[in-house]
Amino acid sequence: MKYSSSEKKEEKIKQTLEEAIQKTGYVLEHKVATLLEEAKWTVIHNRYYLDDVTSVQREMDILAYKSDETKSGIRIYTALIVSCKKNEEFDWVFLTRKAHGMNLNLNLLPINFSSNIDVFNYMLTDINWDKEKFIKKYDPGKLISALYNYNKIVFAYQEIRKSNNAPSNDSNIYSSISSLIKAQAYEIESLKGGRRNDKKYIYNLNLLSVADLDFYELEYEKDMVKTSKIHSINYLNRFLIGNQEKHARIDFIKFDVLKKIIIEYDKLHKCESGLL
Repeated sequence: MKYSSSEKKEEKIKQTLEEAIQKTGYVLEHKVATLLEEAKWTVIHNRYYLDDVTSVQREMDILAYKSDETKSGIRIYTALIVSCKKNEEFDWVFLTRKAHGMNLNLNLLPINFSSNIDVFNYMLTDINWDKEKFIKKYDPGKLISALYNYNKIVFAYQEIRKSNNAPSNDSNIYSSISSLIKAQAYEIESLKGGRRNDKKYIYNLNLLSVADLDFYELEYEKDMVKTSKIHSINYLNRFLIGNQEKHARIDFIKFDVLKKIIIEYDKLHKCESGLL
């Protein structure tokens, strides 16, 4: 089939547009959403929230959730707040070390719930959240242990330009962390006033940063450093929201292992819903 000059020009424009969008994170967002939908998660795009510091409206890439109702009529939601990042020019490098004081100044099990059930909320205050004791008592299937698996701490992170192996900055990594933490805080607060009180619910919110680029870990111990190419890493963050100290865990994941990670969150939801 022969094309006219105008048709050739139109095809060229289409090709140029597709190539331009491929360089952004929007195609990655579509791929992430597709994997979640194939695993029967409900996906919401472009969830907006108000930044409590700047009062500027922010956007979260994906909010995904699964829900089931228990025999007692309580609706259980497992939610994933997802940031999607793509950059062909950079690698993400995470600097880690074994921090002997992390048990003292970090909450190693920052599980975030939101519920309108007073008894459940009271029970949360009575649980011993020490990681080892909690896992021993409440985690016979080792699901929580696998998701909250870390014996060292990420104490710094950096973007490294591939072309010259030069450190750039941490703006994209920091942006992902900041947006996830603030979106989680917003969701928890909005759920309190945005749900019908006659419908009992429990939400568990989890944070994922999915990136289509390479991850590396530099593990430091005294005067030695071990460099490894990795596919995922847990990051613990301590922060202030509304003058209150909070903790969060962010699951940094390369896109090529996301399907495997989704299976772990499927198991978590089934466990929370009493389906396992």
